[in-house]
Amino acid sequence: MMGAWLALTAPAMAETVTTPGGLTVDLYAMIIEPDTGLARFRFLLPDLGAVGAETAFPDMQWLCDAVALPEVLAIGQPVGQIIITLSDREVPQGMSDPDAIQFFEGYSIATGACMWEPF
Repeated sequence: MMGAWLALTAPAMAETVTTPGGLTVDLYAMIIEPDTGLARFRFLLPDLGAVGAETAFPDMQWLCDAVALPEVLAIGQPVGQIIITLSDREVPQGMSDPDAIQFFEGYSIATGACMWEPF
């Protein structure tokens, strides 16, 4: 059985953020899964294919620390892991798009910071 979700999606959630690496991304979905303790933050970066993993992954850490973690703490919902997604197009949660480029990283929350947890 699929767990309950607390979801905020665009346009209510739309937020544009520029990372320290110079990427301009749009937060298009935040999904909190109370049953699993997961918080998913989904960001859109249309030119992700041109950026590449070496540039994207350090900024994903920053997105967790500077955007996702403060939001999770403000909501007050118990969360054990934050998943950051960068995608070149919006892909609905749980759906597949073979043409989409997507990067995913998982982070646990420890001592007030996001700790990278490789999948």
